[in-house]
Amino acid sequence: MFAFRFHTRITLILSIFIISTISSPVFGQSETYLEIYQPESSDSLSPALDNPVRTFTSISQEVDRTDLALFFVDSTSLAKGIELARSVGVNVDHIFKSLPIIRVKADEKLLETYLSLLPANSLTKMAPNRSFQATYTDDIPSIYDAIELEEIMEIIRANELWSQQDSLGRYLYGEGINIAILDSGINISHPAIEYSYDYDGDGPYVSQKRVIYEASFIQGEQEAKDLYEHGTHVASIAVSNGLFEEHGKIVQTENLGVAPSANLLSIKVLNREGKGETIEALEGLDDAISLENELKPDVINMSFGSGEYNGTLDLMTELISEGWRRGIIMVASAGNEGPIGSSIGNPAICKDVISVGATIKGDRMPYWSSWGPADLFRPSPDVVAPGYGVIAADYTTAGYKQLGGTSMSAPLVSGLAAILRQALPGITPEQVKTAIMSSSEDMERAAVRQGQGMINSLTALNLASNIVGGREVFSVSPMKVSRENIFYTTGILGSSKSFVFSIQSSFNGTVNSSITSISSNHLSITCPESINVSNGYTSFTVTLDLSVADFLEDITATIKFETGSYSEDIPIEIRTMFPNGKILFDVSKDNDTQYTYYERDGMYGHLSYLSSLLENEGWIIKENNETITPSLLDDYDLLIISDPDLGYSSSEIKAIQEYVQAEHALLVIGYGSDRAIENDFYGDCNTTSLNELIVDYGIVLSATNFTTSEITGELVHPLTGTIEKISYWGTNLTITDPSYTYSILTAENASIKYNVGAAYHNVTDDKLYSRVVVLGGRSFLDNSQTFPDFTGYSSADFAIDFIEWLVQFEKKEYRLISESTYYRDEIHKIELGLYIPQTSVNITVPAKTNATLITPDDEIIHLEFVREYKDGQAISVASFDFTQQGIYTLYHPLSIATESNFPFPATNGKILIEVKTRFFEFFKDIRNVARTILLVVTLTFLFLLRRKKYIKITKPKKK
Repeated sequence: MFAFRFHTRITLILSIFIISTISSPVFGQSETYLEIYQPESSDSLSPALDNPVRTFTSISQEVDRTDLALFFVDSTSLAKGIELARSVGVNVDHIFKSLPIIRVKADEKLLETYLSLLPANSLTKMAPNRSFQATYTDDIPSIYDAIELEEIMEIIRANELWSQQDSLGRYLYGEGINIAILDSGINISHPAIEYSYDYDGDGPYVSQKRVIYEASFIQGEQEAKDLYEHGTHVASIAVSNGLFEEHGKIVQTENLGVAPSANLLSIKVLNREGKGETIEALEGLDDAISLENELKPDVINMSFGSGEYNGTLDLMTELISEGWRRGIIMVASAGNEGPIGSSIGNPAICKDVISVGATIKGDRMPYWSSWGPADLFRPSPDVVAPGYGVIAADYTTAGYKQLGGTSMSAPLVSGLAAILRQALPGITPEQVKTAIMSSSEDMERAAVRQGQGMINSLTALNLASNIVGGREVFSVSPMKVSRENIFYTTGILGSSKSFVFSIQSSFNGTVNSSITSISSNHLSITCPESINVSNGYTSFTVTLDLSVADFLEDITATIKFETGSYSEDIPIEIRTMFPNGKILFDVSKDNDTQYTYYERDGMYGHLSYLSSLLENEGWIIKENNETITPSLLDDYDLLIISDPDLGYSSSEIKAIQEYVQAEHALLVIGYGSDRAIENDFYGDCNTTSLNELIVDYGIVLSATNFTTSEITGELVHPLTGTIEKISYWGTNLTITDPSYTYSILTAENASIKYNVGAAYHNVTDDKLYSRVVVLGGRSFLDNSQTFPDFTGYSSADFAIDFIEWLVQFEKKEYRLISESTYYRDEIHKIELGLYIPQTSVNITVPAKTNATLITPDDEIIHLEFVREYKDGQAISVASFDFTQQGIYTLYHPLSIATESNFPFPATNGKILIEVKTRFFEFFKDIRNVARTILLVVTLTFLFLLRRKKYIKITKPKKK
């Protein structure tokens, strides 16, 4: 049994006494608490709020405005704030130890009065008490996808570290390293957790009790015991000693955690339902980073998350950065809100943390693992690790339980960080993060899904050793720009696009860049030649410009980043496209975007997946955060409005209505994640402001939420027909004028029929001149699991088809058509006739045109078309030998002379050509006949061979 040394026990007793004292509603003299806050450098941490009362009144009425965390500029302001609060009757519920923050409680009117009395520029931030929850999925994976800790350790190569030793001769099991688990508490008596694992060369044994500290910040749950199931499971993934109950007996198994000898600190911030309050999480984090000496954590694991993030005003970010500055390695789960873009939760979104997404075993990724980009368009998550169907400790028994989510992935990285710190005691958080990111293995997924890839423990240790030995190492994100790398892709001719790259480094200094290759003169790249890295991190912009061309091509390029002896090459792979049309994403009324610096609902946020799909089809996409005016809208074919938290003005609504009447398309999307839509709730969708926009189209968004993840329903659409089952999260729509609308998506659950999508048609003379579609959620435009039972048709297919159906009105159809049939064994002319419904538009077919043909195996072939006339109509003619069967895509650029503000070739000159082999439909019959003939010939031959054995040959006698 482990016993604390005398001074260790005294330190622990004093720490617990201080914590219990300041957590109590009964306070002593203020000077006692002010001594706890001791900033390392400057007292001034952030710019002060210009008007705290205005900030307070802007907080939604739906949020608890009687319970706030206030961040003061320095210790002097903190002291005055505490004194003033008590003098006016505001309850100072908690005083933070690491930073000048207090938690105050009072009724709204009193708090508003208190804030107005504070000295000018006293506060930098304030946070209402919002909720967050554990990041694991409720959908228990199939037993066939379950994975034990032993297999996980092999996948991430953690088991290959254990045979190595540190400078003291100890095996690398995390001995002497403290991991704080901020979670729902820990069942400290579970055999896999109670004692630390040790190995002396002869065999494993348990040595000492590992939980050295416990604290609860949940009101009504004073003990740190796990009442939920989450914290125990998470802790065992990081530190399991392999002792589990099997068949009624406690046995030593191979199911070890990453750091089975590490110590644990159990800090409870989630209640028995797996949820918590923001301020409780802040208090728990503050407690963890304030512990000192033997209790100071080396690593803090946070397998929880919140959708609430306040950018530069975020208190969670400030506390995490403070822990990072104090040398604590911070690890957080990315969240389970995928595949919606920009769904990384807080605290994973913070730059001073290692954010972790989930994989299914070692080679697949679940759709629900949260996607980036993070705030300010940073690549995120940082890395991924197994998190689907993980079998680890059960909180109620001595056995196992199976859970899945990014919650299960984060402790694998926390355990690895513990091993690195044991092996290299002086290693900094920046160096640990750099080593883990730089050593991760590319899974060939988009950067917004996988970050730098799957963690590799052995490579991380080797790289970390080099870093501590003086080698300068860095990791550049994203690792490539390509069509497959969602969000980090481009290719529209005549366009310019900028990307935010980031560098995570093991040093403070300079990284140099250079363009080492470009395969085409149609691409130019702008990248800073010298990039300064401070505190291990920096971000910068790379811009790619594509010039106008009359043919398509594959372009490759390389940007080299280097410093000293270390370098990384970032490949760029572009398939150019002709521009198709223009789409405007309006976020001017998105409260999340305006006030949190986090692109929630725009083309860089929750709709980033959709916007990337459209960009890959040639759509030019822009985002607007300014007032809507007629001149702004006039240049676009489609206006997309998602989650309008703030109301549009009457002049803006009029501008949108005139835009629709002028034969344009409008798509309005209500909030469709797993959150409720509530009236006048800024931060979620505001139904009042949204309905003001759409009521004239006979559609009303109600406050009835529909959050069942899998429902049976009926999707009737001119493109898709009927679909039996969909996955959907969203809100019910009410059709108020069925003569002008029809439902495009309905869903049924428990005999209740929900209208979750509706389209408005303006019909004149049997020609469709405008379309307005309102969706009760975005999931079937942005969710890879939308049509799980509809074989061969994905949500990506539907999203593209849907937008094209919505935008391409009959009036605006300028297309090339071909009615020829092609066979593989002949050379045929491709004859393209130009269809122009409205002759007043001046469109010309050039005398000679360089067109592009993409083969079924994705090869680009350039063809020259020559203009000819047939029956008085201009056609383009070219010859090509179709050498394989399948679908060919032909791009033939057109020139639109009347649109001077659109100086590119149009892309509506795109057709699909299906090439079939002659007599292909008879191939099966021909094959069967051939087989029959072959069988007959073979049997005949065998019969003759057998008969030959019985023929007697008589040799002539010699005379």
